[in-house]
Amino acid sequence: MFSNWFHRRVWQGYLSRAFREGALFRTLLSEMREREKWPREKLVEWQDARLREILLEASAHVPYYRRLFKEIGLDVSRVPAREALSRIPLLDKSFVRRSPDQFLNEKYHRMFLKKAHTSGTTGTPLVCYRDRYAVNYEHAMIWRQWLWAGYGFGERRVTLRGELIVPTSQKTPPFWMFSPAEKQLLMSSYHISEDTLPLYVETIRSFAPAAVEGYPSSVYLIARGFEKLGYESFPVKGVFTSSETLLDYQRELIERIFRCRIFDLYGNTERTAAIGNCEQGVYHEFSDYAIIEYVPSETGDMEIVGTPLFNKAFILLRYRSGDFAVPGTEPCSCGRAFPTVKSLEGRKESYVWTPEGRAVGRLDHIFKGTHHIRESQIIQEAIDHVRILVVPDPDFSEADEKQILQNARERLGPSMKVSVERVLDIPRTSRGKFVAVISKLANHDERR
Repeated sequence: MFSNWFHRRVWQGYLSRAFREGALFRTLLSEMREREKWPREKLVEWQDARLREILLEASAHVPYYRRLFKEIGLDVSRVPAREALSRIPLLDKSFVRRSPDQFLNEKYHRMFLKKAHTSGTTGTPLVCYRDRYAVNYEHAMIWRQWLWAGYGFGERRVTLRGELIVPTSQKTPPFWMFSPAEKQLLMSSYHISEDTLPLYVETIRSFAPAAVEGYPSSVYLIARGFEKLGYESFPVKGVFTSSETLLDYQRELIERIFRCRIFDLYGNTERTAAIGNCEQGVYHEFSDYAIIEYVPSETGDMEIVGTPLFNKAFILLRYRSGDFAVPGTEPCSCGRAFPTVKSLEGRKESYVWTPEGRAVGRLDHIFKGTHHIRESQIIQEAIDHVRILVVPDPDFSEADEKQILQNARERLGPSMKVSVERVLDIPRTSRGKFVAVISKLANHDERR
């Protein structure tokens, strides 16, 4: 059965490349590369024109917005696009989850659309749709960032994401496959362990990729493998991470081992916002992808609210992502007019709430000063109880544990009960993603 999957995946690579890297893709990528050279004023003017197109399409052909605009008395044809957008209420994920058909453009037949699912951390699926133009636009946006790294078409890359390359029950290598159409070595994130790391490292060395792509947690483990096997570096042109919050300690080790910048990319399955690193290591809003707003949340942090400018098949306006960021105030030395973002702070679910009512994020700082941890995870069991799971290296000691407890109490306060537990591994989600913080609080009332 898995042999059949292997052959299907090889052919899927060819079909995917034909669908996503044809004439439309090349045109869109060329236009994007030109726009990144524009001054801010020209970029804003372009945004306004695209936003107006989206608003007119929504008002005429999308059931939810046709009804909403009538209810609030909004005629988008008579109001400047930005003003019209500001009058539209924020859109919650829960509403889209319950009524996805209300956001489908009636001009499009769903048979010709690509269907995508996301469950996030809730486990409740959300369905959204993209047309061929939107799929190619997304792919062009990704490739533009890759080109910033000096990585080019036809060059090899290693990919460590959520694909099930071989059955999880398989105990012997190979845990990878080569996709000739995409020049990718697809490696399983589910089989990385202390025992298999040497095999992964030597296979990557033999493959000699120009770039590495993957979940931050998976790439970090590979970088640790290189370090533990005595390799001070393994230079590539770029490392491309996405789909998880990139933590500071992960970035430091990955960039040191691979001797290059990490080009981290923030996005979501709903395709409502995109933020990514340039070659200077600075995060930017991709302004020709979406209009991004930052809205204060109950945690006091700024939530990313996005209005995409390219998917007319499934229109979402002012969509609340549940993700947080700190907008930048200074321009970047790269010279692009894309607004800067100081940092990505993670998801709403990645916060720990204290008995005093504080929301604490970016908890990777709890592990500062410790050097013998392979992986870790923080689980909030109750408003006054946090468990810290640690996958220890052989040299992990009581001193490391005491340092973790001290750091945790400094950040979470004296009324929080904190326990450290040594475990063999940290389970991934069904998509192979690593979750740094898990909250088991039943609802917001319990957090107050």
